Order: sequence, then C-alpha cells, then structure tokens
Amino acid sequence: MRKYQQDFVVGALAFALFAALAATGVVMRFRLPKGSGESLTLFGLDRHGWGGVHFWVAAAMVAVVALHLLLNWKWVVAVVRGRPKEVG
Repeated sequence: MRKYQQDFVVGALAFALFAALAATGVVMRFRLPKGSGESLTLFGLDRHGWGGVHFWVAAAMVAVVALHLLLNWKWVVAVVRGRPKEVG
C-alpha cells in the first residue's frame, strides 16, 4: 500500500472513530443523563453500557492516533528540529 493510501485509511478511520466518540458522548449526555440508571435504554444499552462503548471507542482512537504518529514520525522529528522542508 502506498503512503498516501495509508494516510487516507488511517485518517478516515480516525475521523470515523472521532464521530463515534462524539455520538456516544452526546447520547450519554443528553439521551441518558446521570441518574438514569437502568430505567432508560437506547438500542438495548443503558448509560453504563454506552459508557463501555464510549471507553472502547476512545481506546481505539488513541491507538489510531498513535499509529498516525508512528507513520509520520520523520515529519514530526523534522518539525521539532525546525527543518520541515527536508521531509518529502
């Protein structure tokens, strides 16, 4: 797989995970507020179930961001050293 294809796949995955993270956060904040316990559910999950989904999506997002940094490490080092034009 070419570099630009890798960048696209990783970027698209990061975007999808970010959207899922935001969506689960909105569900927990507005649809299943604190104190709702098991009285309210959405798609069969209560607030604690959605909290688990939110956690694992966040963990996957951290892994994808780490992969993104790993794949672009030369650029990161060049920017930190103040020489971003050397990386092609």
